[in-house]
Amino acid sequence: RAAAREAVRRGAEVMVVAANVEEREPGVRWVDVETYEEVEEATTRLANHADALVMAAAISDFTPAEVNEGKIRRGSTEERDLKLVATGDILQTVRKSNPELFMVGFAATFGDPAPDAREKLGSKGIDLVVGNDISHEGSGFGSDENEVYIVGREGEKLVPRASKMEVAREILDAVASEMLGKER
Repeated sequence: RAAAREAVRRGAEVMVVAANVEEREPGVRWVDVETYEEVEEATTRLANHADALVMAAAISDFTPAEVNEGKIRRGSTEERDLKLVATGDILQTVRKSNPELFMVGFAATFGDPAPDAREKLGSKGIDLVVGNDISHEGSGFGSDENEVYIVGREGEKLVPRASKMEVAREILDAVASEMLGKER
């Protein structure tokens, strides 16, 4: 939400595709989704009309191979196996249909986020990656603060622990800088 708020403050038209969001940012248009497929469809469709995509969603890397429509009741002593399948890759899907779109991805890691962010920058074919160590207590998910490592084609920067609004400012500054570098 902080990145959307900061982008609006800077004059951008912002569209958020999200699930389970109770508080909405004023001035931001929302597309409510529930499933991975809905996120992928809406993001891919809207990307066709965007100058930049900031993909800050935390979508699981894996999903159950089978979905039970009802509750699986306890009471049976029988063991159950849970089979997982890889979830699709929205960044790669959007990149295929929008090769010139400026794209920002996030890399949530346990430990130093810089190597994962660097790897993701190349493997996803995107322009900027924001890495954060989600093992730090009081930082990232469910917190008002974060510490991130921003990796782009024009350089890298550690943003020490700060409010999410300050982190959003740093990320959008990097987006603006990288977009200008890409235009040259």
